[in-house]
Amino acid sequence: MKEDEIKSYKEVVLSKLREAGVRGLSRGKLDIGSGDGLKDKALKELEKERKIANIGLPNKPVFVLKEFYTPLELACEIILKKTAVELTVFSKTALIKLKELPVGKIRSHAGKALDWLVKEKTLLRLKNGGKVLYANAASLRAALAAETPSLDRKRVLEAYHRVKERCGLSDIDIADLRQELSVSQELLEKFLLDDKQPVKVELSQGDWPTSSEKIRSGAIYISGKPYLLVRLIERGLHDV
Repeated sequence: MKEDEIKSYKEVVLSKLREAGVRGLSRGKLDIGSGDGLKDKALKELEKERKIANIGLPNKPVFVLKEFYTPLELACEIILKKTAVELTVFSKTALIKLKELPVGKIRSHAGKALDWLVKEKTLLRLKNGGKVLYANAASLRAALAAETPSLDRKRVLEAYHRVKERCGLSDIDIADLRQELSVSQELLEKFLLDDKQPVKVELSQGDWPTSSEKIRSGAIYISGKPYLLVRLIERGLHDV
């Protein structure tokens, strides 16, 4: 009779832990008090049979199914989730002592989790003077992408006209256009070399030998040849 009850309690515990997943459950959530007769015995037998494991402390146990007993992976998951909430940097101490990390085996793996996440390049290790800080790689990339200035037809044409009016020429230095737009050479090149742009782009080589370093810095290389000047023409219209 007792064996049947113990078996029944085991099934209840396994069912509850399966539903709880990686979060696990304490004795209280399992409705098992310390020294609670047959229920307590059922719990101990499940541990002995290695069907469940304690991810908490001996005096404050938190039980999970054995299939969810992966302290390192759980620590990685918790740290990534925390760092992905917003773009900020964390010290090592702050991360290994996150309140979200259950005290016990999971928290004890926090240091290894940091090393693993850095190795996998999902967490970035940054140096600020003598301090080592960590940031979520995906959050940082998203923030940088959001801050990267974009180029569109209207903005580029307006800048082109301003430079053209100042120099009095239709063929202007690419370096001057880049400076007027306050963008990187890479971003401007991408725009000018995009055949799908609603603006016709005509590049010319200019005079490399007599050009300054500033002018040369705007060169776009095509087949190994540097092009220093650009003229913009709206498709279907004459020289703008």
